[in-house]
Amino acid sequence: MREVLLALFKLQQIDSRAQEFEQAALKLPERIHELEGVLDKQRVALGAMRNEEDAKRKEQEAAEAQIREEGEKIQKWKRRLQEIRTPREYQALSREVEQLERLSKELEDKVLLLQEEREAIDKAAAEKETELREAEAVAFKEIRELREAQAKLNREATEAKAGREALVASLSKRWVSLYERTRAARDGLAVVPTAGDSCSGCNRVLRPQLMVELRKLDTVHTCPYCSRVVVLDSLTRSENNVEISAST
Repeated sequence: MREVLLALFKLQQIDSRAQEFEQAALKLPERIHELEGVLDKQRVALGAMRNEEDAKRKEQEAAEAQIREEGEKIQKWKRRLQEIRTPREYQALSREVEQLERLSKELEDKVLLLQEEREAIDKAAAEKETELREAEAVAFKEIRELREAQAKLNREATEAKAGREALVASLSKRWVSLYERTRAARDGLAVVPTAGDSCSGCNRVLRPQLMVELRKLDTVHTCPYCSRVVVLDSLTRSENNVEISAST
């Protein structure tokens, strides 16, 4: 039974080590997602600036087209003024020309303002694009390193499981079932050593009689509080570096 207890403890060590690598690997995609999210926000902000600049360009082009249209009307009405003979008609047409000239002046001012706004947006967008390229360079480097680290952790998790199948094969189905069931119920921790006269899994003090039974090494005992398999700490220390060949 001593070999069974040591095999269960060794199996727990293997699974715990592999679980550490697997959990560490699972955290890395969160950081990758976070980095990509930051870049996406910057791209959206840059796209919004470019869209705003494009909208103002179209507004400017429309104003410039209207200026040309109004200019043609002004020239037409001015030629018409030279042909008018009645004062009333001349005065009415003159007012029309003045209104068109005022409108043209307002449109020209608008075009100048739009041009200034476009230049300001274009400058800010260029700076934002430079910032984005720099951020992408830094983020892509970190993402590449994170993915390499994730692959390494996954390899280490696989390597950490070396010998697991042999240990499982050396144990009876009864003990393997107990181990797997407890491990699933206790966040991956099914076998723990004692810590003095306490269970190191839940830190509860074990009954004196249970400590006596544990020292006999004649069966597998579980903690009455957390249901984990409890193994004497002195046994795990003395055999920690000894290759285990368990039998049922």
